[in-house]
Amino acid sequence: MKTSHLSLGALVALCTLMPACEPPDADGLVVFGEGDGIVVSDDDEAEMDDGQEPEEPGEEPDDGPDDGSDSEPDADDLPTLPALSHAQLIERANAIKAVHANDPLIQNPVLFAGIARAETGLAHCYDEYTGVKCAGYYSASACGGGVILAGGWDGTCEQGGLGMFQFDNGTQWETRNFWLHTGMWPLDNRRTHDVADLHGNIRASIDFVLFKAWYSDFTPYFSSTQAMYDWVNSIRPVAGDPDFEHWLGFLAYNYNGHSPYTSGWYAVKDKYRNATLSIYNDLGGDSFWYGASPQPCAPEGGLWCGGNGVPGDPNTLYVCSGGQLKVAEYCYTGCYYAPAGYQDYCY
Repeated sequence: MKTSHLSLGALVALCTLMPACEPPDADGLVVFGEGDGIVVSDDDEAEMDDGQEPEEPGEEPDDGPDDGSDSEPDADDLPTLPALSHAQLIERANAIKAVHANDPLIQNPVLFAGIARAETGLAHCYDEYTGVKCAGYYSASACGGGVILAGGWDGTCEQGGLGMFQFDNGTQWETRNFWLHTGMWPLDNRRTHDVADLHGNIRASIDFVLFKAWYSDFTPYFSSTQAMYDWVNSIRPVAGDPDFEHWLGFLAYNYNGHSPYTSGWYAVKDKYRNATLSIYNDLGGDSFWYGASPQPCAPEGGLWCGGNGVPGDPNTLYVCSGGQLKVAEYCYTGCYYAPAGYQDYCY
């Protein structure tokens, strides 16, 4: 579907011509069908509002977040993979790698790419996804300024999860507002993100997973938050590896809401395993996901947008530092491809 910027009045008029559309709200949210996604339960939000620390590190407090079992889609309801090209998969993978390379807590991009592959096939935009879907927010920094993907399994589109990682805190407005103003992790200084933005959606996935892992009764006991970070960072996608299998079981339980050792839990665990191993192998294995040598570059101090003479995400600005290409900053409103002889820069 081709997207364009329309006035609110024009959207209302257009909506009356579409059989499954509800008129847009004042935020420009257009609703076409029915929704899906991960859920932060009311108990989760209550825990985050009061800022209470867990009674023991890694143990769930009595009034803390639940396991998400109030929302357990059937395994067959999980989205089918969209028709992203190989180049688009690399672009999304590079965006995940760029976020992880600059995150102070977690640097294990392939594990999170596996989540996104299982949830949406790494699609973030409405036009990219071919399964059951709804239209989410317009985004100035993603989807060419068009509409992001919202899930299609939650009864109404307004309840649909947002973006590549399918965040769902209630309505689409409630979800975006929660991540813009509340956040989930770290507990003592929660980070906030715009989940309509691609990079914000990726960053939020780290915080969501860490929050769930800290309180989960399925993850190992962590003596400190650093012990939890070390566990997540150490896991490698090897079928049958105990830590990898533990990670997959945690996702099936706390990310997707299936009680451990049920038939649904096993099916969803297999889905996450297959998704993670496929994105790991399809893009080159360790050399792509864990390559130790950054991209060489010249001249020193040069600045490039990804894809403009250097590999990487087109909305990330890279700098040549010490003869190696590194992330300089994320371009929230786009990266400008300057003519030859001039430095690229963020808008």
